[in-house]
Amino acid sequence: MYSFTIHVSIRKGLGPEWFQKVFTVDYKDIDPDITIEELKEWAKEDVRSQLKSSNCYGENWIIQDVESTKA
Repeated sequence: MYSFTIHVSIRKGLGPEWFQKVFTVDYKDIDPDITIEELKEWAKEDVRSQLKSSNCYGENWIIQDVESTKA
């Protein structure tokens, strides 16, 4: 299993203030031919989808960091 922690900065409204939010994405039973870089991109895309579907933040967010662990 691979677990990814994605750190996102989200702007508060239209002002200059930002807050941090952390997402965790887990993948189980992954094909061994898939690289860790591909999995990181998948994890970022999953977080992007969550942020866009929530309709709370619009496009006022930035993915800052992605950490991975293999369990």
